[in-house]
Amino acid sequence: MKEKIEKLDYDGRGIAFIDGKITFVPKTLPEEMVELEIIEENKKYNIAKANVLSSSAKRIESKCPYFDHCGGCQFHHVKAEDELLIKKSSIQEQFERNLNYDEEIKVISNQLLWYRNKISLKVLDAKFGYYEERSHDFVEIQECLIVKDTINHLIKDLTFFKINSGYIIIRSNYNNEILVIIESEDKVTLNEDLLKKHRVIGVLQNNKLIYGQSFYYERLNGVIYKVSYNSFFQINLEIASKLFDYVNKLVKPNLRIIDLYCGAGTIGLQLAKNAKEVVGVEIVKNAVINGINNAKINKINNIKFSLGNVSDVFKKIKGNFDLIVVDPPRAGLDKGTIKTILQRKTKELIYISCNPKTLIRDLKELTSIYKIKEVQCFDMFFRTANLETIVLLELKLNFS
Repeated sequence: MKEKIEKLDYDGRGIAFIDGKITFVPKTLPEEMVELEIIEENKKYNIAKANVLSSSAKRIESKCPYFDHCGGCQFHHVKAEDELLIKKSSIQEQFERNLNYDEEIKVISNQLLWYRNKISLKVLDAKFGYYEERSHDFVEIQECLIVKDTINHLIKDLTFFKINSGYIIIRSNYNNEILVIIESEDKVTLNEDLLKKHRVIGVLQNNKLIYGQSFYYERLNGVIYKVSYNSFFQINLEIASKLFDYVNKLVKPNLRIIDLYCGAGTIGLQLAKNAKEVVGVEIVKNAVINGINNAKINKINNIKFSLGNVSDVFKKIKGNFDLIVVDPPRAGLDKGTIKTILQRKTKELIYISCNPKTLIRDLKELTSIYKIKEVQCFDMFFRTANLETIVLLELKLNFS
C-alpha cells in the first residue's frame, strides 16, 4: 500500500495513517511517499517497513552500510544539522505540550561519529552483529560507525574467541584499554598475542574473570574513576565533559547533596569538589565499591555511598539536603522514589535523563510541588533518537 509520511514521532519514526490508524515507519521522513509493509499490528497502532518511492529533499545517502536493516541507529539518512533540528523540535514540543514549558531548550552536540566507548553485540553462528529493529532477524556487522576505532579494530578479530552463540560487550576507556564481557556457554579461546595487540586488559565470561582484570580506569574533567565491568559510565566522554561542566554551574557551593542512582560516583565526585557533603545511593555493589575507591583515589573526603535499592535506601536516609540529583536508568524514577522526593520537599532537584518519555512522565508528578527553572539537552547519542536532558527544578514558594 502507498502512503505519505506526515511527520515524525518522538523516536524519530515517520508517521502515516492507514484507514485512520496511526502507523509508525522507521527511517522515513515527512513528505515522502512510501510503499508500506505492515510488520506488527496492534489495537491502536501499526509498525511498518517502507520502500521509499519519492524521497524528501532532506534525505541523504547513509554512510553506514547496515543502516537499512540494523536497529541501532535512526538518523544516518539525514544531515547532522537536520538531525539536531529534529531532536530540538521534538524535546521542545514535549515540554510545551505536557508541561506548559515554553522557554527555548538548547541542544549541545559535537555531531561526530566514532564516539561510543561501549558496544553490545549478539553472537550467532560465530558471527557478530545486531538484531533488525523490532525483530529477531540478525544483521552481521564488521564495524559500527558510532563506536570508537579501538572497538572496531577488535570487532574484526572477534572470531579468535571461538564463540558460536551468546552476547559480547566491549568497553574501552580514555586510554584505549579494553574490557570484554562475554555471555555464552561456549568454551572461550584466549589468544594472548591478539589480546595484547588490541590492548585487552580483561575478559569475563558469565560474570567470572578469565583473563586480566575486571575493571579499568576512566578520566573525566580532572577526576579519575575506577570502573568495574558491570558499572555504568557515560558512553560519550566529550559530551559528558560538557554535561558535567553544565551541572557544576547549576549547583551553588557548600550544599548538602544526595545523588540517587550514583553509579561509581560519576557525578557525585564532580559535585563534591564544591559541596559541603555528598551522599550517593546505588544498587550495583561493584559500582558502590568503585565509588568508595574513587573517592580515595581523588582524595575527596566529603562523599559517602549507600548500597541498596534507591527507593528503599532514600527514604531511610536522615537529615535535610539542599539538593537532590537523580540520574535514573531509561525506566525513570519508581513510584517510591518520587513519593519520597515529594515528601522531603528539598529546595532544588536536578533530573538527568536519557529517556524523554519517562522524564516527562516523572516531571508531571514532580511539578506538583516544583517548578521547572532551566532545561538543557546534550546530544550524547549522535545518529540515534536518544537525547540526554538536564532539568533544574526549584521548590514552589508555597511548599517551602
